[in-house]
Amino acid sequence: MPSIFIFLYLQIHVLVIANTLVALLFLFFVYLNKKKYFKFSRTAIILTTNIGVLFFSFYLGYESGIYLYLFLSPLLIYLLFDFNEKKYIFSFLLLYLITFLLIYFIQKTPFTISEKLSPSSIKFIYSFNFCSAFVLCFGLITYFANNNDKYIINLIKHQQVLEEEVDLRNKSEDLLRKSLNERGVLLSEVHHRVKNNLAIISALINMQIGSLKDEKDKDIFEETKNRIYAMALIHNLLYQNKSFAKIDFVQYVDKFCVNIVKSYRSETIIVIDQQVEAVEIDIETATSLALIFNELITNSIKHAFKNMEKGQITIGLENNENKFYKFWVNDNGVGIDEKTLGSNTMGMEIVKSLVEQIDGKMEYSNNNGSHFTIIIPIVSGSKNKIN
Repeated sequence: MPSIFIFLYLQIHVLVIANTLVALLFLFFVYLNKKKYFKFSRTAIILTTNIGVLFFSFYLGYESGIYLYLFLSPLLIYLLFDFNEKKYIFSFLLLYLITFLLIYFIQKTPFTISEKLSPSSIKFIYSFNFCSAFVLCFGLITYFANNNDKYIINLIKHQQVLEEEVDLRNKSEDLLRKSLNERGVLLSEVHHRVKNNLAIISALINMQIGSLKDEKDKDIFEETKNRIYAMALIHNLLYQNKSFAKIDFVQYVDKFCVNIVKSYRSETIIVIDQQVEAVEIDIETATSLALIFNELITNSIKHAFKNMEKGQITIGLENNENKFYKFWVNDNGVGIDEKTLGSNTMGMEIVKSLVEQIDGKMEYSNNNGSHFTIIIPIVSGSKNKIN
């Protein structure tokens, strides 16, 4: 703006008009930049400064020092652009360099009016432009320095806030970890106590069996004891493996088969063929499967191999495409009469009830022995219910 008064004093009216127009355009584009018209305003500001410098240099010549304002260009670009916008930064810096070269060669042209001005006027204009460019550079550098200090202070404050949040999160995680460990200990203790309580009940039943004389009564108590063991074994595995959601069913079958063969005295040599796939089953499904497993194997051991020297029971479990478990118990014994299968015996009632409880489907065939197949959805619920 002060340059307008200088040009008025020197009576260069064209430059007065041009300077006023350039100043107004520059301020207008700065206003647009504050209104977030970034792309248009930034380009317009840079083009305005380039065209303005070229225009004034064309009239006043190289000696006027108009080119000194080009030294503001890196600061101006730094103010307008982000460092990530490398393409734009290099493009506009190159544009300023081209403008400087054009200004240098303008002095060779005969169109400048610097010859019409006195040497003292040219010197005065140069001194003014030098001082103005210096003041503007100093002002922009001071502005950036202050902003950087504020930015650093804000970063330090944000860092302190983040450190406090991290510290708080670490404390929360420690408390949560402690809570989970305590929960794990409690669950482990619960399974341990359930297993022990079931073992006590099993021992009491064993004592009762010893006092019975009727073989039929003994069988009833023996079956009850095995049902209790089927559930106790699940709690024992959960306690030993420190996993409170699922159990390894292969491990369960191994231990259960050893126990159930010992529980029943039979003149027949019974071999159990295990075809159980390595799967982990949730505790709810595993408990139901264990009881079903117990009833069907018990039924085979007690009734399938009458008058046979050797018998075989085949048990299996496989995961069908992560949708269903296929579970089967087969034997090569005498088979079960359809009427017996449909009767309301306690064992079959337990099996049917448990299969229904876990939304499964049971199939039976009598082909050189009994063949039970049960299909159970991996995710229990009406949506996956077997029809």
